[in-house]
Amino acid sequence: MVLNLSTKNVVKEKYISEQINKNVSIIQLIYSKSFDKNEEIVDIRKKIRRLYTVNSFFNVDEKQLDRIINSKIFKDTFVKISMNIINSIKDNSDCPIFNIDDYNYIVDNNIDRVLDEINIDVLKNNKETIVKILKDIYDNHFDDIPNTKDVKKYIKGYNIIHFVTNENIRIILIILDIICLITLVLIEYNISVLLTLSKIIICCTGMFIITNIIVYTYSMSFINEWSFIKHIINYYNNTIIYYEIIFNTFLILFIITYKIVKKAYKEKISL
Repeated sequence: MVLNLSTKNVVKEKYISEQINKNVSIIQLIYSKSFDKNEEIVDIRKKIRRLYTVNSFFNVDEKQLDRIINSKIFKDTFVKISMNIINSIKDNSDCPIFNIDDYNYIVDNNIDRVLDEINIDVLKNNKETIVKILKDIYDNHFDDIPNTKDVKKYIKGYNIIHFVTNENIRIILIILDIICLITLVLIEYNISVLLTLSKIIICCTGMFIITNIIVYTYSMSFINEWSFIKHIINYYNNTIIYYEIIFNTFLILFIITYKIVKKAYKEKISL
């Protein structure tokens, strides 16, 4: 139940999009030291410089052009790539990580909004030039971008991530939750059984807490331009802890209440 509730929203596109838009700097990612030896990214960096050449023609501040690189166009592109990888992990399937048609659609669909947000007339009046440069940035690169199968090889803890995000696993866990509930009804809420189950669940939660600490330590390794991954991992981790605290609080209250009632009953009998 804890896993079901915790993973309900964390792998949804809406949540991933919110996190990327809030915490990701596309410029920092593109110029990350991690990609210094990646020929594709290095070439993309060169093409991005072409966008900055417009400032010499249109007298536009480079900081305003930075807003285009960090705009919804590039962030939606990153969301699309992220969701392709996430869905590939969830379903244990393989697919192209991205394609040029997706990117061109994102550019065409968002360019007016982006230019309106920047609100510089000279850029609005030269929209076609901006669009051409933006589309050229990734042109001829998507054919060389790896399949999700290649990406998954480098994901640490792939099997664990697949387990907690897979929809089939979620359905199985829901069925097990229902079976447990029905079992409790059939045994007519036998107090001794409930007490045993409560103690087992509390012990299991203790193991979960150790896992939470390990996951938190792992998340702290993502710093600088990759810190958005830390936010996503910690959201999931904190959600698990939140539900663990709620369930354990109820279980502890149940055990304490039972002991108080049992003690009162014994005292009444002795009288």
